[in-house]
Amino acid sequence: MVQKLLNDYTAEQLGYYLAGLIEGDGCFSKQDLSFVFHSKDVTIAKRLIQLLNVSSLTFPKKVIYVGFLISCKQGFKKVLMLTNGKWVGKSFETKHTSKTSVIQRLNLEFLPLTGKVSFDNAWLTGFFDADGCILITVCQDSTYAVQKLIDVTLSFSQKQPFLLDCIVR
Repeated sequence: MVQKLLNDYTAEQLGYYLAGLIEGDGCFSKQDLSFVFHSKDVTIAKRLIQLLNVSSLTFPKKVIYVGFLISCKQGFKKVLMLTNGKWVGKSFETKHTSKTSVIQRLNLEFLPLTGKVSFDNAWLTGFFDADGCILITVCQDSTYAVQKLIDVTLSFSQKQPFLLDCIVR
């Protein structure tokens, strides 16, 4: 479903999606940007490669994830330009300690963080792809006419609470 949505995204929405994805599970270094997808989501990773035209995938043996790596200066700059002004939280500043040097090296002006999550853009979709989970539980319950109780739970995990607090607000 996300792959279909990626086809319909404008450059602005793609930027929000990437910002959420990177804030959820991305990592900047001085030379590259990386994040991972579950192996079942490899089609999304491949579609991002097509859209960005600058990335590569790694498939570790006997592992259930696919590594997504952007290591060329052109790709790095393209992602930062797409995501600039779309970062929500402090995690960008704390997770990516080399951000300042990367921004300076690429001669970009870094726009302020938004500090909030909006349901009007694709940031939450990217963040959910990185750190979200859906759990559906079906239990027998004789108190209901259909005798089944279905519980659907959406959850996010993150070491720093700031982004989760922004989602709750």
